[in-house]
Amino acid sequence: MVMVAAFTAAGCGGDSEKNISVADAKAKLSKDCQEGNASDKKLCDCIADELAKGGRSGKQIDAIRRDVNEASESKLATQAGLACGAKLGKEATGG
Repeated sequence: MVMVAAFTAAGCGGDSEKNISVADAKAKLSKDCQEGNASDKKLCDCIADELAKGGRSGKQIDAIRRDVNEASESKLATQAGLACGAKLGKEATGG
């Protein structure tokens, strides 16, 4: 939960690109999410992957990243963070 809160409070900012690819949008989101903490990479990559599910475009993923960076509440980002927290928690405990 702490990492989810850190992700949703990120304030890295940056302009979006009109035709950003899904891969580039996921990479930007993961980098912003980590805020220089390499130990958060696995969680942040998971959040980016979760947000890419369901056929979201790079532009949609980048819009979510921008919302989070501007400290706007993102239900999708929160749901992705919670799903990843549960998934990574199970992996850590061997469940």
